[in-house]
Amino acid sequence: MAGSSVSDSHGNQLAQGQKWTRSYEKHAKDLSYPELKKWYTDAIARLEIPSITNLVQLLNKAQKRGDHSFWETVVNKDFPKLISGLESTGLATTAQLINNYKQSVWSCAISTHASRKEIGKAVGYFDRIVKSGTFPASSECIALLKLLEINKIPFPVLSMGRSQSTSTICGMEPAYMPQSKTPGNIFINVESLIHRQTLVAQMGLAMLYSLLQHKQWPTDYFYGYLLVLLDRAQMADELQHVFKVVMPAAIGSIPTYIKNSPLFETSPHTWTTAIQAMSDCGKFDLAKQWFDEYRVDAMPKLREGSSSFAKLNRKLSSQSRLALLAYPYYSAVQIIRQHAIDGTSTSWYDLQQVERLLELDQIREQDKLPRPFSGVIKLLKIFTGVDEHFNMDKAEALIKATDMSFSEPQKSRYVQPEDYSELTWCYRLMVEGYLAIFKKQKEQLGEAYMTDPGVVKTKEHIRFWINKFEPARAKALPRCSHFGRLRISLTDEHFALVRDIM
Repeated sequence: MAGSSVSDSHGNQLAQGQKWTRSYEKHAKDLSYPELKKWYTDAIARLEIPSITNLVQLLNKAQKRGDHSFWETVVNKDFPKLISGLESTGLATTAQLINNYKQSVWSCAISTHASRKEIGKAVGYFDRIVKSGTFPASSECIALLKLLEINKIPFPVLSMGRSQSTSTICGMEPAYMPQSKTPGNIFINVESLIHRQTLVAQMGLAMLYSLLQHKQWPTDYFYGYLLVLLDRAQMADELQHVFKVVMPAAIGSIPTYIKNSPLFETSPHTWTTAIQAMSDCGKFDLAKQWFDEYRVDAMPKLREGSSSFAKLNRKLSSQSRLALLAYPYYSAVQIIRQHAIDGTSTSWYDLQQVERLLELDQIREQDKLPRPFSGVIKLLKIFTGVDEHFNMDKAEALIKATDMSFSEPQKSRYVQPEDYSELTWCYRLMVEGYLAIFKKQKEQLGEAYMTDPGVVKTKEHIRFWINKFEPARAKALPRCSHFGRLRISLTDEHFALVRDIM
């Protein structure tokens, strides 16, 4: 099976002038991967050309299962023969069909090679699409941008498929790819992390302009990711322009027949990214203004059961959907660090913004939206890490109202597997909060701390939360990135204290 799927005899039959036919079999998305492979080879044996949908489905499943040899066979050996087969059908729409097949398979190849960190091959397929006169879709652009965020990946100069146009599209001035300083070199020398972040953000802007120029309407996911890139690159003015000028104009230009797709509706996550970015760069008044716009204009529309957002998340419970709407309520503040091990507070935060977040939590309650995990974590950071609001009783009550293992059955929320990272983060904050109390008690009481009733009680709390933390962390680790692992890990100093207590 790992060998050639289109036999040499099939190639000879084609050469002898036998015509292929298009397969009109229904969408094979419900077939298992082995069934889909068999269906594919059987179709090829009958000289039937699989539909675009089924072919892409097959390639995606092959990639997800790590069946690289089969994927390479289909793309590099079979696909050119399938294109020849299409040409042999003699249909009036053959040229458009061939173009659609190429675009679909090449797009799939961009995402696949990007996921394998094969930058040269990914760029090669990107260039094929550009040279064909169109432009890769949002998802392929994101795949490349994510790859190029990785430090060790060479940074290429991409063709955006356009001349030095000076026209403004949807309020956006032409944006161009950064160029190599060395003539003929297709790679740019990346000098530092901030330089790479700036290059990736500039590439994202250039992609946005080309997407708009080719009417490959960017999805909300693309916009949300681009805003994240602009925020990391500290390009606040560009972010503000994209969010408040380009996005509304572009979304308003989308043809009616696809305009109502949930892919193009500005999501709560994108609103959150924009508002958070303004807070991060100190534009607090603008962040407040955008939040008010979200709460008054956008959120009520997203809340409607008939909205595109509701349709996109129809598999979620109504409470889970409402919790997603609450994300922007917790975008006002960043608390970078908790209590240091010596008991001193080294948290970095703006107290005024901390107060603002507590106010927004109350507004969320008034708006009858459930508190999302992101809100729980930020409030826990306040109650366990901000001196002015340090309150472990409030932290206990908050997490007990969130963690399903503490809730009454009728009130419990189902914790998804991907939630374990956030849940573990919550447990870590609880452990650190009580460790800070323990450290302070130990310093104040001296040797008497060994028998002090208050210290005994603190130790009980620490043991309890460590016993919650460790199994949750074991479940979360396989799903975590490097940075994700850091946020659910205690420091060596913390562990030393814990060992002393346990």
